Amino acid sequence: MKFFFHHQERIYVEDSVVFITVVTKNRYPYFENEIFCEFLVEEMNYCSKIKNFKMIAYKINPDHFHWLILPSSKFTYSQIMASLKRNFSRDIHDMIEKKSFIRNLSSYGSSHDHSPAAEDSNPYLWKTKNFKEHINKLDQLKDMYFKNYPEISPLSFFEWQKSFHYWLIRDQESLQNRVRYIQKQSEHHGLSENKYLYIDENYGEYDD
Repeated sequence: MKFFFHHQERIYVEDSVVFITVVTKNRYPYFENEIFCEFLVEEMNYCSKIKNFKMIAYKINPDHFHWLILPSSKFTYSQIMASLKRNFSRDIHDMIEKKSFIRNLSSYGSSHDHSPAAEDSNPYLWKTKNFKEHINKLDQLKDMYFKNYPEISPLSFFEWQKSFHYWLIRDQESLQNRVRYIQKQSEHHGLSENKYLYIDENYGEYDD
């Protein structure tokens, strides 16, 4: 197992599961809106395909979400989070403003930009099956959103809190504890139901 450091003094450990918590700005409950939740789920699924990581579990709460992932050697969890937060923010604003989700070069600069931060926004991905399926799903969610709110959108803006919290999972016991923590989120936050909870079937055995 190899340890190494990166910007912002974050620790990176190869082949290590990471538990991540992301909060909305000022803890505004954007995710009380179910379409925003569906949007985030779609962005997480697409992110897992283009950033090549395993999604173990997640739970979306009204003002934050928890995520258990296993990054590959190609992208760090910081690159994964930068991609997810950036793409979700851009796409959710495109939806609210009734804009097209189709990318264009004027929005992202040169087509020769292959930096890790820009990889999910470069034109070479736009012709892939995964991207086309992703855009189709976003279009479906946009149609649902404006069917529910034909006159005025209840939300005009979205913003994440800066950065995110993370914990490296060092052993099996820690992994089990984090899965259980995700499973018990509805109880922990006094929610009426445990919607937008996902746990990979290989890890569901940790339930009490």
